[in-house]
Amino acid sequence: MSNLKKRLHIAASLLSIIGIAAGSIPLQADVEVPANTEHAWHASNASRSLLLSVSGHNGTVWVAGERGHVLKQNGSDAWQQANVPTQVLLTSINMFDDRHGWAVGHDAVILKTTNAGDSWQEIYKNIDEQRPLFDVAFSDLQNGVAVGAYGYYLYSGDGGRTWQNKLVNEEHDFHLNAISQNSDGELYIAGEAGHLYRSVDSGESWTTLSSPYEGSFFDVLAWGDSHVAVVGLRGHMYLSDDKGETWAEVSTSVETSLNSIIRLENGQLLVVGHAGILLLVDADYSRATEYQLPNRRALADVYEFKRNHVLLVGESGARSFSLCDAFQKELLGGCK
Repeated sequence: MSNLKKRLHIAASLLSIIGIAAGSIPLQADVEVPANTEHAWHASNASRSLLLSVSGHNGTVWVAGERGHVLKQNGSDAWQQANVPTQVLLTSINMFDDRHGWAVGHDAVILKTTNAGDSWQEIYKNIDEQRPLFDVAFSDLQNGVAVGAYGYYLYSGDGGRTWQNKLVNEEHDFHLNAISQNSDGELYIAGEAGHLYRSVDSGESWTTLSSPYEGSFFDVLAWGDSHVAVVGLRGHMYLSDDKGETWAEVSTSVETSLNSIIRLENGQLLVVGHAGILLLVDADYSRATEYQLPNRRALADVYEFKRNHVLLVGESGARSFSLCDAFQKELLGGCK
């Protein structure tokens, strides 16, 4: 437990997944050491190591996590581990399309791929900052932002070739945990101590939003032209239908930290968190139904790769999961 917190440098972030020990790949695993030993080593069971983020496009999914591991899978094919020029903990991966994507992590590392994630280039690193990056998002192939600990905020207008260190709020140095973009291109950031921000100019400038909660938010989801949802500490979840101007709480009946939220194909919301918690929020956002994985292993992120089927990543690595096996069929629809 303490080992992971040391690696993350902050105790109350999205990534402080209680109970995960640093270095989850056993020594007896088959390992292929690259010519440059500072690059990520290839391990036969890397898909079962600590994974913190998942992204997907057109049937292909990419995951990232400890020791610089990045893997991809197409359909039922076996996992393929990418060539990655770092061994730091990767905290977020975001594929913009089938070929282009970015990943971020400790040492303020930013990686980029242009070949569908088969290999990655290190395009930014700043060890001296001693602040990890937690999320990255590009509104197009040129304009992108990366956020992290203690207000760390980087902006690029040239596809990631150069990065400018900026502030979302001159008076704030709170951890910035997650980014999301709506259909109008507006960006939202969820942060520590209930701080929320919105940008209407691809991340050039930010407005601080009124917050419904003083505890930390670990993920934010924006969809349509006005809807925003945030999740965080002690099972707290809030929804806005006016671009974050006002908020309504969703009662979740859990007190574990909620780490990631997605919108399913059927219009419902799915949330995952510590202790193997999954929450299904109905389409009118009035009720959250709970399911807990029997192993109670912490979940960091989730992605729906086909209707009612998701990929879960976290303490136990990556696993496919049928929502029809967890929730009553009448809650989901489309279950056989």
